[in-house]
Amino acid sequence: MSRRTWLAVAVASVWLFRAAPAGAQDRKPVNIVIGAGVTVPQAEVRERFGNGYNLTAGIVFNIKPYLGLRVDYLYNGFPRQQVILPGETPTPVDLKHNMQAGLFDVVVRVMPRRSLLGVYVLGGPGVYSRRVSLSTPGTGTLPGFCDPYSFVCYPPIEVPVEDVKGANRTTDIGFNVGGGLAIRPGGGIVVLVEARYHYMRGPAFTLPDGTTQQAKGHYVPITVGLRF
Repeated sequence: MSRRTWLAVAVASVWLFRAAPAGAQDRKPVNIVIGAGVTVPQAEVRERFGNGYNLTAGIVFNIKPYLGLRVDYLYNGFPRQQVILPGETPTPVDLKHNMQAGLFDVVVRVMPRRSLLGVYVLGGPGVYSRRVSLSTPGTGTLPGFCDPYSFVCYPPIEVPVEDVKGANRTTDIGFNVGGGLAIRPGGGIVVLVEARYHYMRGPAFTLPDGTTQQAKGHYVPITVGLRF
């Protein structure tokens, strides 16, 4: 690197970590958080539904300069997916999935709160509601359909289409853990970039082969938002 390049890097580093303007966001007793981003499910959930999007809104109660309590509402939506049920006449079934959560997290700020760039970690329990709606143009009966991640499992025999169509929902306790960056450009706004891992157990289903499978949930929302 040239001397000018090294000098530019040094100046940028000093600017990034210098004291933030007065009225830093973490001095407020309460902050509002909003955000949106992409959600990347893991394991079987990703195989069924692919990537989705997320919207979040929350409140942060600042107990100490380095410690806060955060309450969030999180919505994750996923694009419609289609499965084909085998049989004499293959039948398409459309699946539409969403996951909503109420989260209760402890937030720990691990870099100086007065710098223009902060780092924080957070985690805690949550109440998770997952919903899968099924629709099909099929009529009469359908081949047996068993998919724990759609929260439905019928034996491998013909079943009335009305038994398959509709919405299935499960509500479970889980937890989340993650971290993020707090960027303070000034003007009383903090830009947040964060990622969290969410896990929930889900109901268990007995498959046609006699084995049991649990509809566990694994989601990683990556969110960009504002705190003010």
